[in-house]
Amino acid sequence: MTDVAGIARVIEPEVKALGYDLVRVAMIGGTSDPTLQVMAERPDTRQLGLEDCERISRRLSELLD
Repeated sequence: MTDVAGIARVIEPEVKALGYDLVRVAMIGGTSDPTLQVMAERPDTRQLGLEDCERISRRLSELLD
């Protein structure tokens, strides 16, 4: 079983450092194809654009690899 709360504790400072709020971290999919889902938002607009997603994804990929 994956420690989603532990992953959230690790990635939240990185998301905050980029200027976003971490909304949710979850594992989705089955046991053969698990996917880490990270939801974040801009604190001022509570939304996220494609460029924001790319920025967060790249930072978290570096961290989690």
